Amino acid sequence: MPGLHLIRGDHLDKPVFMNYAAPFFALFPLHTPNNLTVTSTESVCDEIAGWNLNDEHLSPSDLEPRLLDIAVRMNLGNAYVFDTLTAAPDELRLDFSDEVLQLDPDSVDATDWNGVRLSTEVDGSIFGVFDDYGLAAWSGEKRMSDVAHDIQVATRSDVRRRGLAQKVASRAIETILESGLVPFYSHFRGNIPSARLAVALGFRPYGSAVLAEYQVVHGE
Repeated sequence: MPGLHLIRGDHLDKPVFMNYAAPFFALFPLHTPNNLTVTSTESVCDEIAGWNLNDEHLSPSDLEPRLLDIAVRMNLGNAYVFDTLTAAPDELRLDFSDEVLQLDPDSVDATDWNGVRLSTEVDGSIFGVFDDYGLAAWSGEKRMSDVAHDIQVATRSDVRRRGLAQKVASRAIETILESGLVPFYSHFRGNIPSARLAVALGFRPYGSAVLAEYQVVHGE
């Protein structure tokens, strides 16, 4: 239903994904004009409650900077704008290859070219392609909800534009579909290579979002 929907969170200081808390999340679904859902603290929701989405000056492109300003001003964490895409199974264009391997999250192989353990980036299945220099590309599931999972994809800089990202992403998407879930793909606004990959895989735009998050230090 169009309009402003506010969800006042009670435990927004607790991690919602891996060790990150998200005290602010705003979503604009493209299929429902003049629709904004915000999940945040009482003070943020109180400030937004008076917004009139039917005002011609409150389109998503106008609201995004205002929401970013609130997230920064209220010190809610690192704030981003990103685009979210989804697809029905018959819309996807997956590219499977025998060179893509499923990785054990606890294995040394599940470490990227910068020395980052992939198990700290995603919390689901991880897939990778290797060359003579080690891991060349990888993709993994982010278990965001009981209905939909997002994917994360990365390719080593020296082997980009060779189709590796589509191959590893295809395996991660296949795993999501086999679980009976909806695959989502999100990328930061302005990340053109990631946007092109989403289109190549068959995803279509779902909406745009503003997120503020911060890493929860152990023991807090």
